[in-house]
Amino acid sequence: MGNWFAKTDFHAVTKLENFNSDRLYRAIEALANSDVRAIEKSIFENICQIFGEDNSGVLYDGTNTHLHGSLSTPAAKGKDKEGVKNRLLVQIGMGVTKDRGIPIFHQVHAGNVHDTQMFKEAVSMFKERGLRAGLAIYDRGITSESIVVLLRENGWRSLAGIKNHLGVKQAISKMDFADLETYRNLVSLEGTDLFATSLPFKMERINGRLIIMLNPIKRRQLTTKRLRRIREFQESGDRIPGELRKFFDQRGRVNSHAVKRANAYEGLSFLFTDSRLKIPDAIKMYFAKDVIEKGFQCIKSDLGLRPINLQIDERIKGKIFVAYLAYNLITTFRLKLEDKGLNISPMQALRDLESIHKINGVTQREGRSANFSKICTLSNHQKALLKAVSPGLPVI
Repeated sequence: MGNWFAKTDFHAVTKLENFNSDRLYRAIEALANSDVRAIEKSIFENICQIFGEDNSGVLYDGTNTHLHGSLSTPAAKGKDKEGVKNRLLVQIGMGVTKDRGIPIFHQVHAGNVHDTQMFKEAVSMFKERGLRAGLAIYDRGITSESIVVLLRENGWRSLAGIKNHLGVKQAISKMDFADLETYRNLVSLEGTDLFATSLPFKMERINGRLIIMLNPIKRRQLTTKRLRRIREFQESGDRIPGELRKFFDQRGRVNSHAVKRANAYEGLSFLFTDSRLKIPDAIKMYFAKDVIEKGFQCIKSDLGLRPINLQIDERIKGKIFVAYLAYNLITTFRLKLEDKGLNISPMQALRDLESIHKINGVTQREGRSANFSKICTLSNHQKALLKAVSPGLPVI
């Protein structure tokens, strides 16, 4: 820690001396015990004011990260987002604005708290932030009738992924998917073409629409893979694995009806909305929620929140809050780059700026010493990046 700090210019910026890990841990604990919600709210309002963000729409998602410590109160064993089982996990939720992805708040809960429970808390937090009713976009792991009703009661509309459960299967049971692949149903996303239509659909007492999306390429890939596996086991005579048994009868013959039923749902995905969005707009808006997924990737990877090598609760919560604050800085950097038309990610921009270094020295003239500092000559690319961050910053 000391060696790293000595090689930065932080001591000149922060006026801190004798910086070490103990001092850092005490600072993290103090931050965790501060008024986190008030700090979040102030930062959010300031960033929105700077960039003129319309906060009538929100995105929400949750993730988890694992701990190496074993004494933490919030920790609970479970399967993390990478699919590893029996890790000690902490759940993290985050809300961001729909259009520009500005962080609104974050949550920290035990690893066994379900995303739905976290989202119910988030609805009240949106209200605390003074967000007016608008559109809430969230993942299918959160979607339930109670969530849709809760949002409507608070003045919000939903745009949510929905699992292929019994109600969905009943709604689409009479659809002819061959008729879906027409020009009028084509929705082009970046790198993907979908065909989509909608049907009336009700979530408890809330009337809305079920948007049915078909990815024909994915459909063909998955059905072909299934048929190939069925043929391989039929010809080899090997013991049929559990996930394929339903496609064979007791005599080992292929059950073509079961295969047809399974293939019918491949390549399909579904959205529910009680808004008046047009189908292409709803789909593009829903898949644009990857801004928050990329945010979690940044927090866990680039900002070092996976894993958390701490055990004291205050330090764990403090470190998560530090990562959240850092992500606000990354977001601000991203928005400034976007507004200047610079097509580069903030993390890549930071890497491009890493080669900048400052030399501090002392000169001796006529028996007198004088301190001086010099910044290395910048490339035009580095100058453009620094100008995007701060137009008034003098650059060489």
